[in-house]
Amino acid sequence: MSVFTRPDSPYYWLFLEPTRTKENTKIRIGTTRLEKKDSKTIADALYHKRMLELANGVHRATIQPITFDAWVTIYDRDHIATHKGRVRERQILPRLRAAFGAHLLTEIDRDVVLAWRAKRLTTPTIVERFGGTKGTRRVIPPPSASTVKREINLLKSILKAAVPKYLTASPIAGVGGLGTSQKIVVRQKRVMTKDEEAKMLAGFQNPADALVFMIAVDSLLRLSDVIDLRKVDVERGALRALDPKNGVEIDIPLSPRVRAGIAALPDNNYSAFLFPHRRTATADDPAESEALRTHAYLTLCRRVAARVKVPWGKKVGGNTFHWSTRRTGAIRLLRTGTSSDIVSVVQAIGGWKDSDMLLREYNEVTQDEMRAAIDKLHGVAK
Repeated sequence: MSVFTRPDSPYYWLFLEPTRTKENTKIRIGTTRLEKKDSKTIADALYHKRMLELANGVHRATIQPITFDAWVTIYDRDHIATHKGRVRERQILPRLRAAFGAHLLTEIDRDVVLAWRAKRLTTPTIVERFGGTKGTRRVIPPPSASTVKREINLLKSILKAAVPKYLTASPIAGVGGLGTSQKIVVRQKRVMTKDEEAKMLAGFQNPADALVFMIAVDSLLRLSDVIDLRKVDVERGALRALDPKNGVEIDIPLSPRVRAGIAALPDNNYSAFLFPHRRTATADDPAESEALRTHAYLTLCRRVAARVKVPWGKKVGGNTFHWSTRRTGAIRLLRTGTSSDIVSVVQAIGGWKDSDMLLREYNEVTQDEMRAAIDKLHGVAK
């Protein structure tokens, strides 16, 4: 083990594999659970530092110097280009370049990253002309803990990929969570009510956009899959789609209202797609094109929700597109109980690989349902 304890010592010890030696860290183990956790984190960091020192002593001559900015260019070309989430990762890269670009990779260590992280979590962003040259000055609050964690995770991947050509080991492999003062808030997921759904559907000025939303609710498809639907996918009275996560092609029965909505669509003989007006955004990278199209529709949803007074966005405890469609649709189907094996039915429609994920994330109960169950068991309070 790299960090270990001894029954005859109140301190953590290190076992350094390259030299087969043991070192006393002089870091007390502590007595409470919190003390032990904090001291173990410090000991792990010390172990990592000592291993880097040993590695640098052995391999220093073989390490090639390169700046973070130069390495990120290579990483983007050879690594990110193959990632499914490359669009999101490329949105993060400019911020990491601004923070570490001029540094040599060997200059980026745990202390440098922790200092940047602390500043990132507490520093607002000032935009002098928000929205364009005629925009007004806006102060954007510091990012959430989850956003910074996502950025650090990408930074970890970038530095890890530089081993062994440019680094002997990743200098931030031991950087863990965001600390007790910056807890990541797990917000309660919403289920869209029938009234909210009716308001949203009525709020779309283009009936085709309302149909996109409706298909996502009734067929449990993700937004990008709805936008990718072709006319041939719905010609047989069922919706044929390819689940992107497991590569399985599935046929989903069309609900009566979706069938009626498709029949009412205007003729668009110029396109093979069901919603060609949602496919105008294009880029060289297909993944970027998909991101542009979904972003445009999500922006429309936010505007519609604001206009019809439907709460929207996690920060205000409102709906999101995924919660309002795939999540809400799955929960509604589970509640129907129309089959003795309704879980398997919903799993097949939504394309989930196993029922555990479905039941863990979508078997939702509402406050009203919990209250009704308690009242039924214990009686309604007088």
